[in-house]
Amino acid sequence: MKKILVGVICAVIIISSFASSKGTSAQTSSANQAQINALIAIVIQLQQQLSALLAGQNNSCVVLSRTLYIGLNDAGTSGEVSKLQKFLKSQGDFNYPTITGFFGGVTQQAVQKFQARNGVVSGGSPATTGYGVAGALTRAKIQAVSCVPTPLAPAPVTPPVTPPVTPPVPLLSPKCSDNIDNDGDGKIDYPADPGCNSLTDNNENDTSFKCSDT
Repeated sequence: MKKILVGVICAVIIISSFASSKGTSAQTSSANQAQINALIAIVIQLQQQLSALLAGQNNSCVVLSRTLYIGLNDAGTSGEVSKLQKFLKSQGDFNYPTITGFFGGVTQQAVQKFQARNGVVSGGSPATTGYGVAGALTRAKIQAVSCVPTPLAPAPVTPPVTPPVTPPVPLLSPKCSDNIDNDGDGKIDYPADPGCNSLTDNNENDTSFKCSDT
């Protein structure tokens, strides 16, 4: 139960830190929101597990406050004989058709079965060894057996959200430094091509005026 509580607290802290931070871009904000949604789902699952755990403990945990032995009934034990019988029936030791609230021979035999199977005592008599009596050791064993919660299935792990990666736009080199004869004059780039004024010039065409006789 401690692990579940720690998980809930950690998830809430992480969600709070996400909510208080501002994304630097729409893409970052979308990725953060997806992670927050995933964490919220985990918190809900942990809360459900915690509720089920607490409910299981409250419904099945048997704590007996007094020594129970043959001849007692619910009226003199505040209903603890019935609690004992219900527990022993859940363990398969008490085979009487109904819960009677009376500690008779069948209940004593059921206690003896439980004691022997769990290593409390396996011989003797109620008066000498407590065999068939729900004494301090037997009651402690009943509590230890009944108050252990049923293991819960682990919550599925949500994979981390990976934002899509946008490929960088390739940078185009100026035509006078791209190692291509862009104007088809057989001369490539600055300074070989007379149309180029510098390496950053983006036009290889020679735009100088030429004089000719007519």
